[in-house]
Amino acid sequence: MATFLPDFNDVCDLDLDLDLPLPTSSDSTSFVLLSNRDRLTEDFIKTFLDDFERNNGSFHGMSADLSLQKMLAKAEAELNKQSLLIGHRYNPLVKDFIRAQFERHLNSKYGRIVVEREAEAVLAEKYRTCFNIFVNDKDCVNFACLNRKLTKKISLKHYFTLMFYNMATVKREQGDNCLCLLVVGASSVGKSLLFEWPVQEVSHNFANEAGVGRFDCLGKSILLLHDIPMSVLTQARDMEKLKGLARTEPIQVKIQAKLTALEPIFILGTSNQLLYPHYFEFFGKQEKGTTNSYESDVKPTKVRLEGDINAVKFRYLELMVRKAPPLPDDKLPRSGNFAREHLIVGLYKDIIDILFSYNPEDFGSDFVYNYAITSLCRNFYMNPEEEKQELNLRLVDLFLRYKFSDKQIEQCFTYLSA
Repeated sequence: MATFLPDFNDVCDLDLDLDLPLPTSSDSTSFVLLSNRDRLTEDFIKTFLDDFERNNGSFHGMSADLSLQKMLAKAEAELNKQSLLIGHRYNPLVKDFIRAQFERHLNSKYGRIVVEREAEAVLAEKYRTCFNIFVNDKDCVNFACLNRKLTKKISLKHYFTLMFYNMATVKREQGDNCLCLLVVGASSVGKSLLFEWPVQEVSHNFANEAGVGRFDCLGKSILLLHDIPMSVLTQARDMEKLKGLARTEPIQVKIQAKLTALEPIFILGTSNQLLYPHYFEFFGKQEKGTTNSYESDVKPTKVRLEGDINAVKFRYLELMVRKAPPLPDDKLPRSGNFAREHLIVGLYKDIIDILFSYNPEDFGSDFVYNYAITSLCRNFYMNPEEEKQELNLRLVDLFLRYKFSDKQIEQCFTYLSA
């Protein structure tokens, strides 16, 4: 049988650095990974950029956008002068280098302040105060829910608080039969401060545009629908997907041209429009021009039937804000925003108190209190050392009150001892 022997010149062209020592650092590793052609390319680009900057100067004398466009056009022309093939092959890479250099040039013009943030414990207590003032102000805030079978004997305010805490602290499970949340109403009343910023760390911001990975949640626990029109929930192309996600149904979406099955995820939405109608009781003197009745912004049409709207309502509990609750200035963060840690620590004892005010049979779904208790155990370490002993005893009482199984208790103690 004939044996094929490669040509000696073909072997030489493989650029195998067989005699190089094993890499001992990132620099030596990159040297081994690069072929001779790669190194020549890199040297060429460096030389080209040095010559280009020397001959054309820096980004001065015109607006930032025009200056960058001028440089990119010149670089493309210079590359094409050397060779059309070189211009076609390396123009994108050279443009990336120029854009990066331009960004460094602009950044060097600015100063950066040093932000002195308040202590985390102080911010947690401030968050607790602001949150409770907000949800307890009956003159400014109202709750609405169509599917009272799921809330059962739990007040809407307590259900909202428990589920908001759960969204920020645990991963959702299939078939939990829990309501998702909407925070709607007037602008600039504290919706972002209290409900969006604290969960940004664990939220995927939904963008209502194609081709931007709007369902690419990457392990986040919340799909955040920021400032959406209600048509997104009731008539847009993603209505059925969002309705299925709210029910934890198996949903497949296209992400970067691939069909992907989404994991169960909580949905939190904010809007200036109302899904539900709301009614407020007046406390004290009625202000001129105010009303106590607010209609839903979602009306039935020929293509959007009332049954379709109710199917969406069945999966959401809505908090409506008609005017800003009076949050004390000294209870707002002096710099920056509230974060997830402030939510967790600030509402920790409130969640325990809410759970002690009910029994398992008061809930429409066991998952609501299971999520909450598991979350309290998982984040137990965040509490001050001097409070942990008392909190530990209260958590054990919750295990007994809600009849946790041995496996559930074992998991909770694993979190507590971490």
